[in-house]
Amino acid sequence: MADIDYHVSGILILLLLVANGAPVLARYMLRRHFTWPIDFGIALGDGQRLFGRTKTYRGVVASLLLTSLAGSLFGLGGLSALLFACLCMVGDLLTSFFKRRLGMSSSARFFLIDQLLETLLPVLVFMPVWGYSMIEAGVIILGFVLSGWIISPVLFLLGVRRHPH
Repeated sequence: MADIDYHVSGILILLLLVANGAPVLARYMLRRHFTWPIDFGIALGDGQRLFGRTKTYRGVVASLLLTSLAGSLFGLGGLSALLFACLCMVGDLLTSFFKRRLGMSSSARFFLIDQLLETLLPVLVFMPVWGYSMIEAGVIILGFVLSGWIISPVLFLLGVRRHPH
């Protein structure tokens, strides 16, 4: 059985939470300010927007800045954490793109798929960089998904999230 470095796994779960939670926090704190959509409101042939109304520059910038700061504080380096956040956001945008093509709304829940690309992409890319195993990658992804299932309803009750998922 492979040894799992729970310290590294825990830090990467926290980094994923920061990268993916920063847009939610930015929306809560800034309300209607800086809500420029990533897709500029462009709709494709299916009539659906490219990514949807909830994907904004505000959220992406918040993710990049806060994740860089968190990465520096966790000792991973700001530049590495910035790239990590970029991969999280690319994964999130890809998920939104696929959901729109399936006719799903921005707030529609897509069980496990909602978290898959935004975690899988950065975790797999950084596996050789930060030296964790495939088992640890699985622990990190599972830890993030479970953490999100616990944290999201709490943030909804506190009025930070619009939906409990």
